[in-house]
Amino acid sequence: MKFIRERINKLAAELMIKSNWRTLCAWIIENSIWLVVLGALAGFLALAEDVWNKDIMDGDQIGYAIISSLSVIPGMNDFAKAVTHLGDPAAYVVMMLIMMILFRKHHVTRVIILNIINVGLLNLMLK
Repeated sequence: MKFIRERINKLAAELMIKSNWRTLCAWIIENSIWLVVLGALAGFLALAEDVWNKDIMDGDQIGYAIISSLSVIPGMNDFAKAVTHLGDPAAYVVMMLIMMILFRKHHVTRVIILNIINVGLLNLMLK
């Protein structure tokens, strides 16, 4: 968390120093990944707060109605069970092994494995 805070402070300081549009556009392009991460984090935290306060639970009734209407389609229950099992720890291990085999570059593999681990931990925390 300290690393993220330091990075955001550094980005804000750089933004204050740069005054013209060309350098501002170059700065935004150069740091676009951090801006996307910050936006995704803000969206996730807003969604997590709504779930924590049970604000979204009332809107889930519409989703339940749509899902129950789709359950009459043949094979839909099997598909739903398969998708549900993608969140199992065994599925995460299999996905990590597949990624390690597909991507020979170590830095890409590390990023994918860390992402899968983070998704698994969030899955466990939110359930």
